[in-house]
Amino acid sequence: MYTQLQSTERRLDALIMRKRMDIQDAVNKPVTVKRTLRIFVSNLASDQPAQLGDQDMQDGEDMGAIKAPSWTLRVEGRLLDVSIRRRLPPRAFSTFVKKLVIELDRDPTLYPEGNLIEWHAPTGADAREVDGFEVKRLGDAECNAKIMVHLTQARERYKLAEPLAQLLGLSAATRSEVITALWEYIKQNNLADAEEKRRITSDDALEKVFGMPVIMFPQIPELLAPLLLPMDPVIIDYMIRVDKHYHQSPYAFDVEVELPDEAGRQRLRALLTNTAAQKDITALDEKITQYIQAINNAKTKRDFLREFAASPAEFIHRWIASQNRDLEVILGESHVNLEERRRADFFQKPWVQ
Repeated sequence: MYTQLQSTERRLDALIMRKRMDIQDAVNKPVTVKRTLRIFVSNLASDQPAQLGDQDMQDGEDMGAIKAPSWTLRVEGRLLDVSIRRRLPPRAFSTFVKKLVIELDRDPTLYPEGNLIEWHAPTGADAREVDGFEVKRLGDAECNAKIMVHLTQARERYKLAEPLAQLLGLSAATRSEVITALWEYIKQNNLADAEEKRRITSDDALEKVFGMPVIMFPQIPELLAPLLLPMDPVIIDYMIRVDKHYHQSPYAFDVEVELPDEAGRQRLRALLTNTAAQKDITALDEKITQYIQAINNAKTKRDFLREFAASPAEFIHRWIASQNRDLEVILGESHVNLEERRRADFFQKPWVQ
């Protein structure tokens, strides 16, 4: 039973060691959590003719004091709440945006301010974080706005070209995920050479993607480069209205984003640095060693007394002969006199003690 327990313990130790190494790898890799970013679009209209009454127009002594009509487009966003257990520190909307582009559909001859507005995320350490963007323009007529939001990601993701997407069944993924999925496809279809594993013989689908009948696996990252495209932006079409002071789109737009999961990383680190369990295991191992030693000592005494009880005279003779051999080993070349061995007082001398 004890031997079986030892064998089980060795298997468990090997399994735990592999898991610890997996956790160590996970700590070194980016740990992310998926969240939902909700985007809202609205606009304000100011000093519009529809907002000024006829009496205001008649009573105005100085027509120059009347402000030019304008509108302000707002693009805002926030993360949806999650359970308290996994709540993360709040992040501003601008931290999720790499680039924001707004295209206005209106006559450029009437509005020389320009119909294309772009915002790029600043790279400096002193960059301000905001929960929304505003664009203010002059105008008293409705117009369509096309809003394109390019999102940042915790891990760089790519849109897969159509042939590759059909082959792997993925529309978007990281570079490492694409290579892993491609290798799984190669293994499942036995495309790797039996002797030279790096040599890949393309089937019809793989040759359609890369255009090569034979591929060496180290070539794959280079071959994938033109097939990994930038992610499409989030596109929102919105009608800017000026018939009332405030107008909001009846729809909100939910986008899945990835955030660094620092809480998860800390939990993994805690598992690696927790030495309390290891101390308990070491203490238990020491106790087991002491118990095994005590069992061995008890067995030795039991065997000794059992043989003595079975045949006392014969046992004593064997025991004396054994002691004599041990004595000769200790004395080396000096042998014990046979006559002295026959006398009982020889074994009562100080050397016995």
